[in-house]
Amino acid sequence: MNFPQIFVPIFVLIFFLIGCAPPPKIDAKKIKWRAGPLTQEEELMFHNELYGDQLYNTSINFNGNGYSLRRKTYFSELAKRGYLPAVAVLNSFDFEKRVHVLDHSVFHPLFAAARNGDLPSACAIFPIAWSKFQLTQSQKDEALALTLAGAKQGHLICQAYAAHFLQENDRNVEAEAYELAAAKAGYIFSIHGVRAALDAKKVKPEDNFDEILCWTLKGAAFRGKQNIRFAHAGEMASLSVHAGDDFAERKKQEWNWLDIGNVAVVRRMDCVNVQR
Repeated sequence: MNFPQIFVPIFVLIFFLIGCAPPPKIDAKKIKWRAGPLTQEEELMFHNELYGDQLYNTSINFNGNGYSLRRKTYFSELAKRGYLPAVAVLNSFDFEKRVHVLDHSVFHPLFAAARNGDLPSACAIFPIAWSKFQLTQSQKDEALALTLAGAKQGHLICQAYAAHFLQENDRNVEAEAYELAAAKAGYIFSIHGVRAALDAKKVKPEDNFDEILCWTLKGAAFRGKQNIRFAHAGEMASLSVHAGDDFAERKKQEWNWLDIGNVAVVRRMDCVNVQR
């Protein structure tokens, strides 16, 4: 059944009044972007505390008794400085019970701020939603446009997620550059991505071992020296099984230079030019 054209504005008005109005069309390229209140280092720390299941676990920054409430205090301090992604996390995660509160309204201020040029808000939508919230298709489309635009502005978190989406069908030079930049800066999401890409390129079990071990240890370092030791032992054991004991032993000797109990040293490693 075809409705007369005159009824179209009426239906749009009805959808708006009941809260179902279609999102505005945003041209992310025309947005005048501005940086947020945090330094790049502070933003990386925030996003590393947020990534994956990290909110449920200790980290090198928050460990021991009461770690979750101390992390909440830290996020609250960022929120007071006007960092909207921290506000969104505080409103969507119960730090006392360590459970997510699935309230999609937390994204409304992020989208609104991003449309007005707030770069950190644009780059936090996917990280906050990742595997926890199901965004609508229109929200995903808008968030992707904002993320790609933020990546062009040089924002590392946007670059990390832009790389992920650009590589869904095929790896490309721009995506790899984005991912490597974020990984070298210390973003765990991208460290895991670079490691996975190296692993996928292997033809023989020993291929890319030095780089893979390096990125694995850097990723593990965020949870402390015990995690580094576990990761190191796991990689060496796997190498022994798949490449032989002799090769694994040689690699152990080659890596004797590294003090795997020193978190700071591990985090500073240059995995692109790792010592072989």
